[in-house]
Amino acid sequence: MPVILLALLALSGQSPKGAYLPFSSRETLNVELIATWSDGDSLTTGLSVAEREGYVYLAMGDGGLWILDARWPEDSGISEVALIETLGCYGAYVRDTFLYVGFVGYNWLKIYSVSNPSSPVLVGSTGVKLNPELEKQGTRVVYFSLSDSLLFYTLGGDYAQVFIFDISDPTNPSKVGSWGNPPGIRQVAFTPPCYLYCASAGIYILDVSDPANPVCVDSFGLGITWEAIETEGDLLVATSMNSTWNWDISDPVNPMFLGGGALNEWVHDILMRRNGAGSRLLYVAGDDYFEIFDVTDGSYPVSLGKITKLPNAPTTIYWDRGYIYISDYTGESIPDLYILHYLGDTIIPPDTQEDRNHYLEWIRTVYGPPGLRFSLEYPAYVSFSLFGTSGSKAYQEDLGLLGPGPHTITLPRMRAGVYVLYMKTNEESFKTKLVFTRP
Repeated sequence: MPVILLALLALSGQSPKGAYLPFSSRETLNVELIATWSDGDSLTTGLSVAEREGYVYLAMGDGGLWILDARWPEDSGISEVALIETLGCYGAYVRDTFLYVGFVGYNWLKIYSVSNPSSPVLVGSTGVKLNPELEKQGTRVVYFSLSDSLLFYTLGGDYAQVFIFDISDPTNPSKVGSWGNPPGIRQVAFTPPCYLYCASAGIYILDVSDPANPVCVDSFGLGITWEAIETEGDLLVATSMNSTWNWDISDPVNPMFLGGGALNEWVHDILMRRNGAGSRLLYVAGDDYFEIFDVTDGSYPVSLGKITKLPNAPTTIYWDRGYIYISDYTGESIPDLYILHYLGDTIIPPDTQEDRNHYLEWIRTVYGPPGLRFSLEYPAYVSFSLFGTSGSKAYQEDLGLLGPGPHTITLPRMRAGVYVLYMKTNEESFKTKLVFTRP
């Protein structure tokens, strides 16, 4: 019979809140909305988002660049820390201990040290005059892609070029090259050793081994307007309208088409990453929805989770520590920032558990018969579900109203593997991972 090997919850300090609704078989719990934030101004919008150690950097155009404290969004929500830029801030990107901020106009690239993520320190900046046609287009989003020593910068406009900056010395960044003509570059994605894929009216492959003289070595998908583009290992994914398309780029200059598929709504941005299990995940944000696919096999994407009723026009996606951050372009006093969580990802706290003033107490123990031990300080309605890492529901049970004190749930016989436990008590919800293994 399986035994439980990993941390199990103990719930305490809770008081009943609001109406209780048990789990429904119709609920989609593999992607959850954790928190939102807005500056309350319908004229400013979340254009680009980045994050480090729980501090969020949100570029809001003429609304400036906000630093937000989102270290514990489930418990404390999102709070404002500082406004460090006040005008024309259209892009934000974090890598290692540096924050790259994009502007429209002179001094349009600034680099901050975020070794202390709540207090960025400006270390370098450079300015390049924009194409006059870009200045006529109004609000645009700055997109970044980085290699080891180069930063590729686009504005996502009809007349946009890709600008190449040498950032080997972050205190002294310099523009070294550019490429592009109308109808303009939307996004770019770098892949080693020296290739850049540009999404435009077609996908163009640039050799940037000499960044001062980028050379277009091939193109494909011509006649289609490509919006978002990402690479991860040997896979390239690009989007057009409501479709995603995948290529094998084991040979970077000879992409091999693997397949594509139509989604229900327009796609605005994508993000691709490897998870801890080695799978390759694709995050897709579009009109009114967010969806996650397993694209380990690029020719056969598998949907792992989806959530609807999100931004009408998300602009950038950022992932870190198990949280998903999405900026929202629509304005109109709706949230400028959304924080989500995919239950297949483990949330990694930025501080130690002892530093967290929280109502969860974690217990490490091994149970003979499978059981989950927890305690309630006050009477509460309790229900729980177990999900596989793919997001599929394996078991659920409604325990009804329980009194204060310790309780034990006897779990059914489960297949060996990793599960996510999702428990509800009144309006509160809690989750942790359980590992079942056969003795």
